Amino acid sequence: MILLRTIIYLSAILFAYSFLSIFMLMASQEKTHFLSGGMFNRFTIQRDLQLSCLRFRNSENLREFIPEDVRESMLERCRLAEQKLALVMVAEESKTVLEKIVTMLVEFQIILRLLLLDDPQDLIPPEIISEIKLIDRSLKVISGKVESMASRSNEQLRRDMDSWSYHVHDDLEQLQHPTQCQNSTGLVLCDLGPHEPPDSLPWKLNHVVGCLVHGILSSRRVVIPNLEGLSLNPLISGLVNCPPDVDLEGNANLEAPKLDSDMRQRLRRPFLWYAGAVTRYILNKLDNNLKNDLKVKAKKSGLAVETTQRRMPLVEKTVAGVYLPSTTSSLHICFQMVENYFQRWEVQLQKSIERKVLILPGRIEHLEIIRANYPHYHVIEGDFYGQTADKFSMCDEGAGNGSRKCNQATIFNLMALANADFFVGTLSDEFGRLVYQLRAAIHPDARITSLNYDPGSWYHHGLGGPDPVTVNGNYSTRVWEMETTYGDVIEPTRGEEIPRSAEHGSGKFGIGVSYGTNLATNRSGYISTFKTE
Repeated sequence: MILLRTIIYLSAILFAYSFLSIFMLMASQEKTHFLSGGMFNRFTIQRDLQLSCLRFRNSENLREFIPEDVRESMLERCRLAEQKLALVMVAEESKTVLEKIVTMLVEFQIILRLLLLDDPQDLIPPEIISEIKLIDRSLKVISGKVESMASRSNEQLRRDMDSWSYHVHDDLEQLQHPTQCQNSTGLVLCDLGPHEPPDSLPWKLNHVVGCLVHGILSSRRVVIPNLEGLSLNPLISGLVNCPPDVDLEGNANLEAPKLDSDMRQRLRRPFLWYAGAVTRYILNKLDNNLKNDLKVKAKKSGLAVETTQRRMPLVEKTVAGVYLPSTTSSLHICFQMVENYFQRWEVQLQKSIERKVLILPGRIEHLEIIRANYPHYHVIEGDFYGQTADKFSMCDEGAGNGSRKCNQATIFNLMALANADFFVGTLSDEFGRLVYQLRAAIHPDARITSLNYDPGSWYHHGLGGPDPVTVNGNYSTRVWEMETTYGDVIEPTRGEEIPRSAEHGSGKFGIGVSYGTNLATNRSGYISTFKTE
């Protein structure tokens, strides 16, 4: 009996100790969630605040229940809180800004609660009460987090902010701006963190641009909260609105293209210009070490890069860039066409091309013929993906072709081709289309200086195009007259005839070219492409 009692007592003590341990552990985790730098950072607060304000803004029940002037006053508090939260990292007195945010959120909550007190709750529909209480609870949690942040020193606050990690937040896919950017399908947040050494700015730059590319290719809006202390935070609030109305900190060098409202509405992806603007903006802000690093990479690749002028990177000489898909077996045939068009450009624009760069996503058959016949080309091959959005994102995975080398090469090649004076490329893959889209955003004369060619077998595979045409049994190219979405008529040019030869065998091949294709719409139907029977 005594032994039994002892066992019972010991079991009770053990149970009580276990329960107390679990309780303390849960309390500790709850504290960590609200106070640590890992889970508790400005982005999580901003996301919660955006979702709460969005829920309030889009609620039809509350729109009918709350007087219009009161509702506008509450929305204004939401907007001010979001803007001030975006400025926390660049403000000198972060603690003061956070305290103002708390005040605005508390005022918002007070107004919500007063709304419930104005009328007896038995007369208020239950769904409205439920919505108000839901928003009130979420804002109470948010203001508590912000108040905790304000209680810490600015130094501790910045240390917590620096602990962010890189994310692509697809959970915000449904976050839509109520009046603008209706064509966007969601939002991508490019969040930064110490992937290598915490001060490794080039590595973080890779992640930013890699994430930016991923967001563009997946047709989502892109947000970059911070770049190692660089003042990029206004982009957060700016991108809620539809570019090209975004002002990147008032930088005159980054003004959006002057587009009329009709043209703006026709753009399939209205934020495409932003990729080129952000790239130039980031590079303008980089320290001299990274600028020198880019110059070394440029020198090795045959490009002389000047990082202090407007377009980034700018070449010191007139450069023509060429991007060809890795499956082009008749590359040497294509090059005859490319050279012809370069000569036409030189005559038409009275500008001599001093340097030519060929960028290849992989090893191409007959490349030795190009090297032998066109020794003045600087060839960059392999080391980067260029086919799909998934493969772009793979460059951030740190294994195999997703290594840092892959990521750096992709970014550098993208910038080099987007900023080249002349460009010949393909719309057959995502990388080629992105180059055209960036050029349309960066270059005012992109219609004249960008040319598309496509091997027929690629172009007709899932991308559409006219029926094949044969000219005397030979390979043929031709440009038809067609209308772009900008309303410009593309003038037809004389078709080039390339005779059969033993070098390229009997495979079917064709090229489609056009000047003035609307590069911002990614509409493949505007390119005429032919292949032989």
